[in-house]
Amino acid sequence: MDRSSGHGDGVRGPTPLAGMNPLRRHPGLGPVRSALCVAGVVFLLLAADALLPRTVPSRTLATPLRALLVDASGSVRRARPGWAGWIRAELAAEAANADESQERVCVIAFARDVALSLGPAEPEDLLAALRGTGGAPLDPLAGAGADDGTDLAGALDLAAGLFPTESPRPGTLVVFGDATFTGRDPAPRLLELERAGVQFRVAPPPPPELTDLSLVELDLPSELEEGAPMVALVRVGVEPRSAAARAVRIHAEVEDEDGVRELDRRAEVPPGAGSISLALPLGAARFGRNEVQVRVLCADPESDPDPVPENDERGELVHVEGELVVLVAAEPSAIDAARSWLAPGGRSLITGIQFRFTDPERLPRLLDRVDALVTFDLAPEDLPGALLERFIERGGGWLATSGSRLLARWVPGEERTGVRRLLPLEPAPPDGGRREVLLLVDGSGSMDGAPFEMVRSAALDLVDAALPTDRVVLRFFNVGLREPHEVKPWTDGAAQDREAAVAAARALVDLTVPSGDTWILSSLEELARSRAGAREEALVLLLTDGLDRGDPTDRDERIDTLLRDLAAAKTRLVPVAIGADADMAFLDRLAGPGASALRPGDREELARFFQRTVEGARCREGADLALLREPAAPGSLAERLAGDAGEVVGHVERFVKNRVPRGASGVEVLWRGDDGEPVLAIGRAGLGRTALFGSLPASGWAPAFAGRRGLGEPARFAPLLRYLARGPARRTEGPSLELDLEESPRFVLRGLDPAWPPAVDLEVLLGGDAVGPAAFTIELVPPPADPALDPIRTRVGSAPLGKLRALDREGLVLLRVRGPEGEAGPADAAILEPFEAGPPQEFDPTARGRIAGDLEHPPGPVGSEEGAGRGVAGFRRAASPLAPWWLVGAALSLFLGYVRLPGRWRRMGFVTPRRGVEGGQGIGGSDR
Repeated sequence: MDRSSGHGDGVRGPTPLAGMNPLRRHPGLGPVRSALCVAGVVFLLLAADALLPRTVPSRTLATPLRALLVDASGSVRRARPGWAGWIRAELAAEAANADESQERVCVIAFARDVALSLGPAEPEDLLAALRGTGGAPLDPLAGAGADDGTDLAGALDLAAGLFPTESPRPGTLVVFGDATFTGRDPAPRLLELERAGVQFRVAPPPPPELTDLSLVELDLPSELEEGAPMVALVRVGVEPRSAAARAVRIHAEVEDEDGVRELDRRAEVPPGAGSISLALPLGAARFGRNEVQVRVLCADPESDPDPVPENDERGELVHVEGELVVLVAAEPSAIDAARSWLAPGGRSLITGIQFRFTDPERLPRLLDRVDALVTFDLAPEDLPGALLERFIERGGGWLATSGSRLLARWVPGEERTGVRRLLPLEPAPPDGGRREVLLLVDGSGSMDGAPFEMVRSAALDLVDAALPTDRVVLRFFNVGLREPHEVKPWTDGAAQDREAAVAAARALVDLTVPSGDTWILSSLEELARSRAGAREEALVLLLTDGLDRGDPTDRDERIDTLLRDLAAAKTRLVPVAIGADADMAFLDRLAGPGASALRPGDREELARFFQRTVEGARCREGADLALLREPAAPGSLAERLAGDAGEVVGHVERFVKNRVPRGASGVEVLWRGDDGEPVLAIGRAGLGRTALFGSLPASGWAPAFAGRRGLGEPARFAPLLRYLARGPARRTEGPSLELDLEESPRFVLRGLDPAWPPAVDLEVLLGGDAVGPAAFTIELVPPPADPALDPIRTRVGSAPLGKLRALDREGLVLLRVRGPEGEAGPADAAILEPFEAGPPQEFDPTARGRIAGDLEHPPGPVGSEEGAGRGVAGFRRAASPLAPWWLVGAALSLFLGYVRLPGRWRRMGFVTPRRGVEGGQGIGGSDR
């Protein structure tokens, strides 16, 4: 066969190039083209692999994390004295498990707060921290805050940010606790972590070692008829259940118009029972408020103390119509004085009126349950302004009494805003206009130590008590006067910046170190010369031990001359003896004829003296100042309440100089001083009434009114208090708001008019400010299918109890619902009331939430059917930056192999004939 034609067998010889098919001329080209095609396909596969995100083997990704969440709340720890040892052993065991699983570890402690205690770190680092290697041992409680909360949701939020984000096996989450929580529900975060592949389990603590008694329920009717028996339904819980019977004691206190009576009852919890219910007789209901407090105790509290006393007590209120209830608010230190005025021994001195006493902190939550309010020397800033305005303008009554606290916080010239505008009187400008108050302090070495520390504190009290029309100057002396320092300027009636003035005084006093000799008399003579010709009056408070080391020549004559010169310069000198070794004879001589130096026993007494001295310009003082009834117009309110004109109603030692505000209408003065000063007046505000008494029924002000029978007895206020408490019926109709804790916490707004919109905003206001913007709002909507709620007149919304309780700990929280027209005023808002936080959920087993059982089990292993689908996009690998280069390589290989390579290689002579191809044809086909 002709070999050249390709129709025979054998080895093909050289053939001419011209006029021949290039493939046939270069049979070795086939393998090269095949190799380039294969390379192009490989490059395409690499590009596809780099471009498409996919799950990769875990060995190539970040190290998994084992997050250890330590529940440090009271419900877990308090009944388990051995908890600390248990948790340390558990943490050490988990560190060993993490090391075996090649995981890193972190420790998160949580109770009311949440804190990262350790990590993420290696397991050996946790073991070293538990042993205390290189420092103090790891404290599992550090940063968890108070134990009255279980912020599991916050702990999960912190842990979620620590797991590796690019891994199909992020790690393990272990919660050491009882699987309960307070506040925000942790279920959504748990589900999110579970879907991401995080394995989750709960490590429960050992059984409680101590028994916790709790008062689970106290049920009483809210209203009864007078004389009806009060019977409380009480349910006592016991945890853990005991195999033996357990004796308990139930103690009840009932406060009514007759005072306080106590009752005790013993009961026994059967073996194995978790609770016991019983009926507790409390006696007959009395007129007014019957306040019931019930507490459960161990039979022997000394040997068997209750680890959680917070859940042992509950209170209820039973109201009986027929007696007026007046709330008296005072600082805790003044409550006893207020009681001695109106209800000494716990019994009211005024027939038909029941008095209840409280401090300003509890006032907001009690105000809407009474008929009238009496404030015992409380400043406007001490009161819940918005709630008090609403209470009065909707029909309540208020009597304000004046003492040093009200005097110091309500200065002449301040704008009548808030609750100030509701009162019928205001402070009168002080007599004499401007005044300079000079605090002249002995800075010599004899004052070093305790005497100067006493001066240091008292100087700040003086600056805080100064009037706006006072200029306060601080000046030290030893062998002569030092430079004067103004710490508070004149403000001409405007409220001064107290904090700035006190800070300035503190800085000056702190920088001063007592040293040198004391030339008291010569320093005072220098002061008299500097005051010569002064226009403003001056009050000089001389603080010294009186140990004068100056020239004693003609001392008495020099003192007489000094006092005359000071009087001519409108300067009053008040010596104040400091220290146990003070020279009282010399200081009494400086006080002037018939006077003596003040010798305070301690810093508090000195502060009271300063306050009274500075306040003197705003008060009238005397041993027996008579108060007279004001002549009243026929048919006026004053005629009904005041009685005979000109009658002496009592005597006081001190009262504030007040005046009727300019332009005020409806104000009637009931009592005046013998110089015509208004001392007791009454006015109207909205539907309510207010009154202001310019003195205080207590020692130092008006002691004759405090618990004394006869002239000036408390009954002098009886007609006024009845008038204030029996004002027009307060507007109680309309919407009402309640917190429903039966299932998930929610707010329920009832009693709406059909004209209300479907969605209503419940605004949460901070700091008792009903005018400022809301911190946040809660949307209330018609209830879903609920036969117990009218969808037209009711709105419901979820209650974020954790957030609300946290805000309530920081200050007063108000809940406001504007009317359908959007009114914002305190009296116009449909709802304006304080948030009732109640006892912490932490110590109420019925109020704490619990993690659902199906969330407590870890998911199946990654890759199994149980664990399938739990990965999320964040745990898959992203596209590689090499992908574009793989695409370029694929395109170039295919282009060269299919299009350009044969002719180019032929011209360059790189292809040689291949021998041994049967049939004489190349890869390209037959010869044409």
